[in-house]
Amino acid sequence: MTGQNGPCPRSKPMTVQDRAVLRIERLPASIELANDDIARRRLCELLKDSGLFNELSWPDARDVGDAISMDAGRADGPESMRHRARTVAGGRWTWDDPAPVERALTLAADVLDAWAAGS
Repeated sequence: MTGQNGPCPRSKPMTVQDRAVLRIERLPASIELANDDIARRRLCELLKDSGLFNELSWPDARDVGDAISMDAGRADGPESMRHRARTVAGGRWTWDDPAPVERALTLAADVLDAWAAGS
């Protein structure tokens, strides 16, 4: 591929975390995220800093990210994430690797708490 000034540099491949966070940023599921760009960007920064997607496969990270996007901004969002984690621990869902998913959902609850508190 060439551009005006010669070959275009190859982009660094996106990590699973990058893909999951970008999905939340571009496809917010909750009204609160969709209507508040600044809050959505702040949540995405907190999620990146937490590293909660680091141990997940892409399908698991996508689904965890979608759950975060749905629960963000809800008063019971953090508790909903903790409930999802307990459900995974109970073996009621099918995941590529349930143990990291359970940890990610639990950490996501903490991130949502921090986000709601404005930290």
